[in-house]
Amino acid sequence: MKTPLLLFAACSLAWSQAVALPKIGEKFDVAMRDGYLTVYGRHPPFPYVNRSYAAIKFQLAVDQDERLIYISTQDPEFKTPEQLRVGATSDEVFAAGGSAIVSEPGFPPHSLLPSGWCAQFPERPINCIGFSLPEPPKASLIVGFFKRAPMPA
Repeated sequence: MKTPLLLFAACSLAWSQAVALPKIGEKFDVAMRDGYLTVYGRHPPFPYVNRSYAAIKFQLAVDQDERLIYISTQDPEFKTPEQLRVGATSDEVFAAGGSAIVSEPGFPPHSLLPSGWCAQFPERPINCIGFSLPEPPKASLIVGFFKRAPMPA
């Protein structure tokens, strides 16, 4: 009787790791939106919804054509294809193939992963003349992950 239970547990674990999310660029309904979200630094915010997939919480934002342009999570249960989770260090991100830290005005620093997900670092303090202070320390912990469409013109 233990075999069916073990098989069920193994299948459940595999299913929970392969979260089927909507894809960037697909039509996505946010008629019951939860608010507006900044997706591209100094661009106006976009409507978004909070949704759960496989018990993992995400925020999904759409453009004026109702196409999905942004997916993010800060849920500690989410794992990227590189096996990174919230709380991973910047060293782990770079070891997994993450890019150098990208800084954009009005958006948190992040590193692009080979899977297309971006590992998000904590916001950096702003100095008195409006510039971000130096890069996060190498031991910075990841606070979330996101994917987004290219910035509109």
